Amino acid sequence: LILCVVLVAVVSLLLSSLLYISFEKAIAAQNATFIQGNLEKTANSARFMAEWVRTIAIQTLYDNEVTRLLSYGGYNQQNVAIARRRLSSIRQASPYIAGIYLYNGNTGQIYSDIGSLFAYTRETFFDEAVFQYIDDTSARHHLVPIPRIMRYARNGTGDMTGDVFTFVLYENPNRRGEDDNVILVNISRQWLDHAIRSF
Repeated sequence: LILCVVLVAVVSLLLSSLLYISFEKAIAAQNATFIQGNLEKTANSARFMAEWVRTIAIQTLYDNEVTRLLSYGGYNQQNVAIARRRLSSIRQASPYIAGIYLYNGNTGQIYSDIGSLFAYTRETFFDEAVFQYIDDTSARHHLVPIPRIMRYARNGTGDMTGDVFTFVLYENPNRRGEDDNVILVNISRQWLDHAIRSF
């Protein structure tokens, strides 16, 4: 009788151990599949974002009004108003875009539609951190997502910030010069995270 009880107990213990191990393996496999799926979605989102930003930056570069701002040192107020509206419409076409900057390498002016002005100098621009990427002649930042805190101005104030990924489009990434034009596209990290979670 004691032998039967011990035998039943041992068999029950072995069976429960085997079931526990098999359930653990099944749960681990499910978790691995879930994590891999999420990583694939995140990678696809990042790839899509990079391609999409490249398209936006190149379209901005070849826009007639933008080309006029980047190619000539002088401009009239009518062209500035048109270019500002054009930049604003590009930015508002997608909730992901937090801001687009145009840097004229010849004049040293930077243009943005999200500040109180449109044309800025290095001394007056509200998001001064971008100049480290503009001045980098190695072009290692060309269309690579740069996570950073963007400082932006509304109604003349510069105390507002936002998490962004900044993409830098150099006019000529193979032969960077100090007077090259640069386009910077800032992508809202909050919107990007929301897009990744919604997959």
